[in-house]
Amino acid sequence: ATVHAVVEQGVLPGDVITIGGLTGTFDNENAGADKTVTVDISNANITGKNSEHYAVSYSSTTVKATIHKAIAEITTAPAPAALTYDGTEQELIATGAVVDPASVPVEYALSEDGLYSTDFPKGTNAGEYTVWYRIQETANYTGEAPQSVKAEIAKKPVNPTIELSGDGLTVEPDGTYSYVYDGNAKEPGVTLKEADGTTVIPAGEYAVAYSNNINVGTATVTVTAKPDGNYSFENAPVTVTFEIQKEKAKVTAAPEAAGEPLVFNTRAQKLVTAGSGT
Repeated sequence: ATVHAVVEQGVLPGDVITIGGLTGTFDNENAGADKTVTVDISNANITGKNSEHYAVSYSSTTVKATIHKAIAEITTAPAPAALTYDGTEQELIATGAVVDPASVPVEYALSEDGLYSTDFPKGTNAGEYTVWYRIQETANYTGEAPQSVKAEIAKKPVNPTIELSGDGLTVEPDGTYSYVYDGNAKEPGVTLKEADGTTVIPAGEYAVAYSNNINVGTATVTVTAKPDGNYSFENAPVTVTFEIQKEKAKVTAAPEAAGEPLVFNTRAQKLVTAGSGT
């Protein structure tokens, strides 16, 4: 540091004695008040009115001075990432905030008063997130109050297929489904898969509704994405049908031979007993 000195003691009225060529060294580089500075007088020179008539002596070659904190500021806000739900944690920030000076770290959190870290926050579920960022004041740099930027994980668009299952459900050779009428509402289990046919969409992501599912005829299963879920259905609503078929007649009691072996007697004779069925 450059040191400026003026001699005030022992100077006659009207004379001005200035000492130049002084340099000082702080005991360390950190900011702080009342820090010790060691003054180097080896290159000192004396100037001023009548300075040639004075001899300057130094009572001390140390002084006290202050190093103020450097100002750190965010010059460019962080840029949110363009994200779509994939079931994993994803960083919500694509490019971090730019700071002057660049050596000062920026901290991030998912709430203004949250736990800040230099790591980018992550999110899993679809939706909008608020990412807070700040410069934390340090021993040598000023801080900057928290600010925020919006980030979003978009819902995953899918074109799903429905598979049905359950007791009493028959899968026909052509891939259609059917039940036999019994007077009860039919509500087969639903498995929803993405277009690849293997990736199962969690049941909590959609709602299932059944219609015309009691009487003989065509019943419909309708699946809709939940509004607060992670998926959007491109072909909404997603439906599949199943048939409720008429109950087939069943023999409940088979006919039996009527009595003893019959002997021809020229008259009509009952050959079997009457059976029963439903």
